[in-house]
Amino acid sequence: MEITHETERKILLKLIHAPSLSFNELWSKDGESNTFAYHLGKLESNGLVAKNKDGLYQLTEEGRKLSAFIEGDTGKRAEFPNFSHVLLVQNGDKWLTQKRLKEPFFGYWGFVSGKINFGQNLFECATRDLLEEAGLHATEWTLRAIEQVKTYENGKLLHHHYLFHVSTDNVSGNLKEKTHKAEHAWLTLDEYRQKETFPSEKFFCHIIPSKRPLLIEAERYMENGKFTEYKTLSVKEL
Repeated sequence: MEITHETERKILLKLIHAPSLSFNELWSKDGESNTFAYHLGKLESNGLVAKNKDGLYQLTEEGRKLSAFIEGDTGKRAEFPNFSHVLLVQNGDKWLTQKRLKEPFFGYWGFVSGKINFGQNLFECATRDLLEEAGLHATEWTLRAIEQVKTYENGKLLHHHYLFHVSTDNVSGNLKEKTHKAEHAWLTLDEYRQKETFPSEKFFCHIIPSKRPLLIEAERYMENGKFTEYKTLSVKEL
């Protein structure tokens, strides 16, 4: 939920920095009292603010949760990196690859990936998404790399990801070759190189050869929806 009205943002900011406040303490005679009461009522109706037993206003559980996602100085929505996993699934000399059929990055080949959901750990999400996306089952995963990558398009920061690359070579099930989201195929690395892929230097030069998990910092550059460059800024063993 994004709080768009300035009065409501001010109320939340005050309650972020104080456990509980009275109506007058929140209002501070800033503007018309009826207008202020209306916006305070909206926050109550939305379950973000409530009166306690002493008649003072305080953040609800939902309000406290929301406070982690707004800027403490302005009350505007804060922006955070996305946390996702990348699944490196190997079967002999072939790897499970995926062609995206949705934005962002429509049409690019890579590996099965997905968001790390609130309340789930990394390997749970990996197991879930491999089954849902590709129809395959695996429970044994190894962390191969954590990649912090920023993607710029036409000079503007577009995406900021923390990618947790995990691998397995023990899978079962029948591969879903195509869904409305993606196509899947087992490819050798040479076959994969022939596709229009996400920037893949990190896989061939760092992640696949490494015996230890890596911490990678990188930047990707796009122009008009197409990748043009990938820069590895640092690679360290964990």
